[in-house]
Amino acid sequence: MEPTKTDVLVYGATPGGIAAAVSAAKAGKSVSLVEPTDRIGGMLSCGLSCTDFRSFESLTGFFLEFSLRVQTDYERQYGLDSEQAKAAFRGTHGEPSVNLRILRSMLTEFPLIVVLEGARLQSVQKSDFVLGRRRLKSATVTAADGVSRTIEAKVFVDGTYEGDLMAAAGENYHVGRESRSQYNEPMAGDELGNADEQVQGYNLRLIMTTVESNKRKTPKPDGYNRSDFVGVLPVLQNGKLTKVFSDGHDGIYRAHLPLLPNGKTDVNDTPRAPVRLSMPDMNDAYPDGDHATPAAIVRQHYDYNVGLLYFLQHDLDVPPGIRADANRWALCKDEFKETDGIPPQLYIREARR
Repeated sequence: MEPTKTDVLVYGATPGGIAAAVSAAKAGKSVSLVEPTDRIGGMLSCGLSCTDFRSFESLTGFFLEFSLRVQTDYERQYGLDSEQAKAAFRGTHGEPSVNLRILRSMLTEFPLIVVLEGARLQSVQKSDFVLGRRRLKSATVTAADGVSRTIEAKVFVDGTYEGDLMAAAGENYHVGRESRSQYNEPMAGDELGNADEQVQGYNLRLIMTTVESNKRKTPKPDGYNRSDFVGVLPVLQNGKLTKVFSDGHDGIYRAHLPLLPNGKTDVNDTPRAPVRLSMPDMNDAYPDGDHATPAAIVRQHYDYNVGLLYFLQHDLDVPPGIRADANRWALCKDEFKETDGIPPQLYIREARR
C-alpha cells in the first residue's frame, strides 16, 4: 500500500491534539489526526468536565472557541436562562457526551482533517542525515482490524498524554521525579532529594448523578474480589470516614461542585483521604511498559475504582449509613453507553516528560 501523504500528522486526539489539527487546517494544511482509542477528546470527553482555570478572561484560542460552542449548545437546547445553561458555566463544565459531540462537530467543519480512530502507532521512519540530524519522515499505524498504513508528513505533533510519538522518535524524556540537585529545586526528589521513577497517581474520572431516572447500576467488575476491599471496613466502622461522596476531604469519591448540567458531577480522587482511588506505585510502569503493561494497569484501576464502589454499595458489612451514602450517587444511563457508564480512558496525570 502506498503511503498516505499529508502536511501534518497529529498523533493523539486529545484536546491539545485536536487544537493542533484545527489550527493547521485553518492555515490551509492537510492533517491526519490519529487517535489510538475509539473515542476522541481525551479526558474532556472521558470524565474530566470540571475544567481548572482562574478567570474567564484567561480563556483564549481553541478552548475559548470550544467552550463558547458548548454554552451555545445548552442555550439552544434548554433555553438561555435554563438551569442547564447556568450549570455549563460558560461552556467550561459540559457533560462528556456534549463535549464529545461539540469536538466532533468542530472537526467535521474542516475537510482538510482526516480522523483515524482506533489506530495505534507501530513505528516511525526517519530521513537520512541532513546537517547532522535525521527528521521524522513517516509513521506506521495499525487499526483494530489489523490493517496497517504508513503516513508521510512534513510536520509531526505528539498530542498524546503519554508522549508515545516522542518516545518512538527517540527524543529525550524523563519519567518520575528528578533529583533535588539536578535543577536546584528545593522541593524536588523524594524525602532525601533523590530522583525516582515514580509518577503521579491515576484514577477514573467517573460521571455520576442523583437524578433517579438517569441512574445506572454499578457493574460488578469481572475481576471483583471482596477480599480486596475488606481493608477499608475499619475506617468505616470506627467513624473515621462517615461518607463516601464529598466535595471536601472527608469522603472517598470527590464530587466536584458546582454540579454539571442535568444533575451530574465529575468524580475525582480525594486528596489526603484515608481511602484513595489512586493506586500508588501500581502505575509506575505505565509510561514505558510494552503494549500489555498499560492495558493491565488500566484494568487494575478499573477493577479497583469500580469494584470499591460496588463493595460500598452492596456489602452488608459496610455500615448502613455508609451504604446509603454510597447509593446516593450512581453512574449515568446517558454517559459512556458503550462501556456500562464507565469512562473508557484512565486519567493519566503524568507519564513521560
